[in-house]
Amino acid sequence: MYTENNNNMCNIQKNPIMFIWFFYAVCFVFRAVEYFVVRTDQGIIGEAFIHKLTGIGLLAIAIHIWGYKWRDIVFRADNTSKGICYDLLFGSAVCAIAYAVEMFINQSAGNMPSLERYV
Repeated sequence: MYTENNNNMCNIQKNPIMFIWFFYAVCFVFRAVEYFVVRTDQGIIGEAFIHKLTGIGLLAIAIHIWGYKWRDIVFRADNTSKGICYDLLFGSAVCAIAYAVEMFINQSAGNMPSLERYV
């Protein structure tokens, strides 16, 4: 029995595409439920919360199944604050660029752009 499980694990490691598609399908189902049933986009949480947590959970399961550690996939505690700062900087820059483009498009269409906040 152990050799059969070991052989299945070797097959997954050599050709992980089906495993990845399965994880994607699970996240997609959670995303559909989140958008159409739970409706997190109408609350304080905002959208894309539950299926992202599901993806992180599936990542943890995959790491355990394949025998990796978080450190092996570049999640290291020594770079946490540096990574958070880079992520915040990148996110802010992308948000600023997207907002500037949106304002330019609105202004070009003859609309008066205004700053409003939505969930």
